[in-house]
Amino acid sequence: FISVTSNGTLPFQVATLSDGNWLQIDTPTGNTPATIQVRANTSGLAQGTYSGTVTVRSGSLTSTDIPVTLTVGPPASVGLQPASLSFSYTIGDAAPATQTSRINSLSSTPQNFTFTTTASNPSGWLLASANQNVTPAVISVQVLPANLSPGTYTGLVNIQPSVANASPQPIQVTLTV
Repeated sequence: FISVTSNGTLPFQVATLSDGNWLQIDTPTGNTPATIQVRANTSGLAQGTYSGTVTVRSGSLTSTDIPVTLTVGPPASVGLQPASLSFSYTIGDAAPATQTSRINSLSSTPQNFTFTTTASNPSGWLLASANQNVTPAVISVQVLPANLSPGTYTGLVNIQPSVANASPQPIQVTLTV
């Protein structure tokens, strides 16, 4: 998603350019403030790295190019349920309850895995732990929002199977303060 803002209400246009025409948007025009959904159509794309640009333009003088990279990797060897988690926090309240995601092998063989977390600035608000590092497993995700300003924060818990050439699987985390 791309947030488009301005100091007032302004009309804008959005265009995409990508090798293989994989980069897509749902709303080519709008007025600020707005959120634009950007999608990747990977059908027919071979494994590899693809480049694209989302251009947001308001009038003839104001234009912003946003580079986008898509990496099409090997098939997944693990599945996540759910693959995204959403937390909400009101300043002064207790931190939201821990949420979990289940990691299962997509084959009949248990899969070993490692995981890392990355989070939007400021860092340090997203924590994860696993009950074990072999499937089936449960990842527990916790947010620490006490020192955050109002806004929306995003992060990932990236699951990396140990199978050769396995595609990493992200758990997308959103925190609204």
